[in-house]
Amino acid sequence: MQNQHSHTNTHYVDDYAISSKTLLIKPQYDMEYSAVVMEEDSTYHVSQTPLQLIKTACLTNGSSYDGRSKFSVASLGIKSKPPILISEGLGIIAAPTHSPSNPKCEWFFSRHVVAIDETMQEGKNGTQVTFRDRTKVFFHISHNQFLHALTKAHRCQAFLQNFT
Repeated sequence: MQNQHSHTNTHYVDDYAISSKTLLIKPQYDMEYSAVVMEEDSTYHVSQTPLQLIKTACLTNGSSYDGRSKFSVASLGIKSKPPILISEGLGIIAAPTHSPSNPKCEWFFSRHVVAIDETMQEGKNGTQVTFRDRTKVFFHISHNQFLHALTKAHRCQAFLQNFT
């Protein structure tokens, strides 16, 4: 995944709390840092893995990752790569690009996605995502795969809006 991110403040931290400003979390293959988190105006290199960050955010918001995953199965019928409802109150939903157990799994936060375009980068097909703050990020998955993940997240959002 490559990105065009303007006005970036870069931080190196041991942990990170997912918030309504979080755009995406991607794995980073580095000796010291395991994830890169992009916000609207900052980038964080974090010691925890993307999945650890997601699991911690679930616990911080009163549930377990397994509980949130089971919610997607029971309430939405989504069994494969389910979106994870991080916070009902803030409407924060994280959607995985791969199986969450896959070390290549990236997580995007659907509330910030404004456009997706099928494109090619470095000779490979993928999807360029434009976020609300005009940040553009290239994901190494097909347009259809990204659209499917985004649709699942929107189903979760719609369920949440109808429920509350």
